Amino acid sequence: MTKQHYIISYDISNHSLRNKMAKLLIRHGCERVQKSVFLAANINKEELMQMKAEAKQLMQQHSAYRPTDSLICFSIQKQSIPDMLWEGNTMELKRILEEKLFVLI
Repeated sequence: MTKQHYIISYDISNHSLRNKMAKLLIRHGCERVQKSVFLAANINKEELMQMKAEAKQLMQQHSAYRPTDSLICFSIQKQSIPDMLWEGNTMELKRILEEKLFVLI
């Protein structure tokens, strides 16, 4: 099964729901790139669909969920990484990108 890389970002107003979403993404192997932006590296479609179902369930069943809360996922290609980094290349970000994407065979 083909594995891909994804950037996942959310805009969630409630602190409790935001924390639960972050924990869900981390539990699925995602790494935080910014406060509300995560990298899901080398996951297959089935893993992505499972994560999506759990995120949707979490949001819809949480008492603090608001219609304006959102989560979005973008597929990215290894060769597009240099075009994505504009400013603020922290050591943690460099480590994540080198470790998770550039080691890909």
